[in-house]
Amino acid sequence: MLTPINYLVANSSQTGYPSNVSSYFFSFCFGALLTSTVIFMTYSAARRNRPFINPELTLPSLTSGMIYAVATYCFFLANQHLDQTIAYPILSKAPGVVVSLWAVFLFNEIKVINEHSPETTICQ
Repeated sequence: MLTPINYLVANSSQTGYPSNVSSYFFSFCFGALLTSTVIFMTYSAARRNRPFINPELTLPSLTSGMIYAVATYCFFLANQHLDQTIAYPILSKAPGVVVSLWAVFLFNEIKVINEHSPETTICQ
């Protein structure tokens, strides 16, 4: 995903391109916006210009897009300050850790039942 950007940053002295990843962030987000627009237009054409859009999901969709943009920017910064072989494994596992913590603490999907003694503690 970031191989071209990492190449440009690493070889900025030879290519003359900026060495700061913030310079490439707008084009990355614009590409995501353009791609999602093309997908939506294709969907609208397939539905004969009557797409199903739930109005209640508009604000959460925009909010999640902004959260995605902030997370992507942080991903760019982590790749700039850490080596890619260090940053990528950490950043690829972080969403799974966050989701697991939400499942345990916010949604109570995993409950511990303590019957009689600590030796017989089971999870369901």
